[in-house]
Amino acid sequence: MSWRRAALVCCGPLLLALPARAAGQAISPGKLSSAHAGLEGVRGCTRCHELGTPGVSGERCLACHAPLHGRIQQGRGLHARVAADECGDCHKEHFGREARLVRLDTATFDHGRTGHALAGAHATAACRACHRPELVSAPDVRHAVGTSLSLERTFLGLGTACADCHARHDPHGNQFPNRACAACHTETGWRPAANFDHERARIRQTGRHQQAACGASHQPRTGAEARAARYVGLQYATCRSCHEDPHRGAMGIECAQCHGTAGWTRVPTAIVATRFNHAGTRFSLQGAHARLSCRSCHGGAPAAGIRIRFAAGTETHSYPRPAGTACTACHLDPHEGVFANRPGAGSCTSCHTEDSWRPSAYDAARHAGTSFPLTGAHAAVPCVSCHPAERQGAARFRSGDRSCRACHAAQDPHAGAFGARGCDGCHDTGTFHVAVWDHAREPALACRSCHAARDPHGTQFGDRGCGDCHRTTTFAIADFDHARTHFPLEGRHAGVACAACHVLELAAGDSVERVRYRPLSTRCEDCHGGGS
Repeated sequence: MSWRRAALVCCGPLLLALPARAAGQAISPGKLSSAHAGLEGVRGCTRCHELGTPGVSGERCLACHAPLHGRIQQGRGLHARVAADECGDCHKEHFGREARLVRLDTATFDHGRTGHALAGAHATAACRACHRPELVSAPDVRHAVGTSLSLERTFLGLGTACADCHARHDPHGNQFPNRACAACHTETGWRPAANFDHERARIRQTGRHQQAACGASHQPRTGAEARAARYVGLQYATCRSCHEDPHRGAMGIECAQCHGTAGWTRVPTAIVATRFNHAGTRFSLQGAHARLSCRSCHGGAPAAGIRIRFAAGTETHSYPRPAGTACTACHLDPHEGVFANRPGAGSCTSCHTEDSWRPSAYDAARHAGTSFPLTGAHAAVPCVSCHPAERQGAARFRSGDRSCRACHAAQDPHAGAFGARGCDGCHDTGTFHVAVWDHAREPALACRSCHAARDPHGTQFGDRGCGDCHRTTTFAIADFDHARTHFPLEGRHAGVACAACHVLELAAGDSVERVRYRPLSTRCEDCHGGGS
């Protein structure tokens, strides 16, 4: 008879004699946990215990927990590193339905004993952050669900590859199907990708590209994977695959012929001067502009009368861009807004061309439309004769006084003899000379009011009027009647030339030689001398 049977024979009467509750306690020290509740009762004891042997049998535990048994046989996992009969050291039963079977201090547990050491961010993660039912992937573990284990409580069945846990959160989508996450990333943190070396990529980063954020080039994709940044299939044959062309095609398609990755603004001057096609910009160079150096407009020391305003954000560039294409974007207005109210707001091009600032395209025909049309000799006068340079070389174009004296006061040959009378009373713009003067227009005007300074007789005739001898048609006297004087010419005297008696002399107290007319002696001996 076996010892088990003998024990039952001996104990049978005793068990029958005891009350039901006392009998159960004599066999079981307490209720089993809910996981093992199906083993409750006398018949279930030997599923875990061997009669005559204290504790549980590791062999019998593994008979039920097949997934765990398989891992121990393969030398994998934590249980492969503990003795076969030590299950009870960590798993305690008979403490009631709500008792926990796994007694594990997660704060001190060394995950390396499982064969998978935790590093980086994984080392600080909560156990159930990884050991979740939906992440259990091992077929044997999932097959045992409902029989020997529960997905909510087991720690078995997780994979160790990144994709086993993070496949649903892979930000790359299907771009790297055959590449391990660890090729670029570490367990310390997903960003930055510490193991990634751009030198291993098909396009290498140099210069300023090394400082650029990844997202600047790797934008999110469209479609079903709109959240995944694009790393595969990027276009990089030319710079314009990523960068907009600020030259709008004016310099061709190969940016590297002028620029380098060290900095967009570091461009050799010689290259720009020989290659840049300015016609492709908003401002085609014409006339004198075509002969200027690049630096004359783009960042050089401005010439007199130049004040270039640059577009915001380009001031520090090698070739900063002028703020506009109007003349006033670079040139100071020498007219200081005088023409601002003209049609076209006084546009420079209404009078000037790009070939040269002077001469102006404003001609006599256009001047005819002003309040001072150019007629006669005025039409041939240079502009600067009437519009002299004043403020900073700016010519004066407007004047409220359009009278002749406004320009010719210093050249008045009459020295103000006519007072406020206008010059156009006698002169016109054709010529200053008066071809025919009708003295009848000035009956009350004495000759001396105009000719006093040029009187050839001085004071010889006192207050006598010029009209006694001269006519307004000519100053010379062609038919002077000497009979009207005190000495009528008779005989041989009638044929004597005037200058024989009226000689040129310098009278006392006079500074000009004048012809003597009076006083003049009429005695014969005063002219012919006397004989004795």
